[in-house]
Amino acid sequence: MLATDFRLAALILGVIVPVLVIATIRYRSASTEAYDDVRDRISNVLDDLTETLSGIRTVTAHDRSAENIERHESLVAEHRRANLVTARIGALFGSVGETLGILGQVAVLGVGGLLVRDGQMSLGVLFSFLLFLNLLFAPVQQLVQLYTTYQQGQSSVSKLAELLDRRPSVLEAADATDLPPIEGRIELHSVDFDYGEGVGEQSTTVLEGLDLAVEAGETLVVVGPTGAGKSTVAKLVARFYDPTSGRVCIDGTDLRSVTIESLRRQLGVVPQEPFLFHGTIRDNLVFARPDAGDEELAEACRAVGIDDLVERMPDGLDTAVHERGVSLSAGERQLLS
Repeated sequence: MLATDFRLAALILGVIVPVLVIATIRYRSASTEAYDDVRDRISNVLDDLTETLSGIRTVTAHDRSAENIERHESLVAEHRRANLVTARIGALFGSVGETLGILGQVAVLGVGGLLVRDGQMSLGVLFSFLLFLNLLFAPVQQLVQLYTTYQQGQSSVSKLAELLDRRPSVLEAADATDLPPIEGRIELHSVDFDYGEGVGEQSTTVLEGLDLAVEAGETLVVVGPTGAGKSTVAKLVARFYDPTSGRVCIDGTDLRSVTIESLRRQLGVVPQEPFLFHGTIRDNLVFARPDAGDEELAEACRAVGIDDLVERMPDGLDTAVHERGVSLSAGERQLLS
């Protein structure tokens, strides 16, 4: 275009293109906020749906179906409104790009027509310039559409980046060593623990100056009111958390000085509500040891007393437990876990 006619090229590059750049910058700002809102809304919809389906028995027992449906419809409506905002913004931006292309052609025809009339330009040069102008704005329109898709992806990537940038609360020491074979003595020395800032600036300290020793093979029962820290003790021993102060030791070894893998390989915690994966009994048993053989699986079942349960199942180890183990009783899920 510059080589064909500098005057017409200056008109396009000096007037039309800057307006398109400004529109793009404005679109980027508005669309980023709009697509972030869409991601938040769809997250709310899926969270509500998952929670309602997981607690469907509780919902039914308390006759909450109508209220839950109304709440879900409200969340879906908010998601729809957020999508409409992005659609309007995208349509407006696309229209601006197309309008600028048309205005560019009008400007070239107007100015070029005057130059042709005054004999300062040939008709062939004018048509050549119009052809080049179409070749310029055709990919620009494609870029406008791709940029809308890019903004959608960028919103998703930013959400993932927030998750990936979060550092684990339990970090392995640089000089960590493997934990020797566990014999079973557990010790807590002057352990304090809190979960950080609570609601309304209330203290969330659950353990304070706790000293505890449990010998290998010993059974310890911890009782107390809700929130007293019973489950927290088990989580500290499994090193799901590190104490705010003090030490947690197994066989005299501070858990913060050993590798997490060597601890996880030897120690497990079964919560009151264990988690089972969708699949078969075998799939869940070999979750951490995929290479375990049938003899090892049978021995593990005998060790915890569920060998008779497995034998009663229609397909034995290949019996499906379904999602979260819903086909088993609470006690059976605990033993299988």
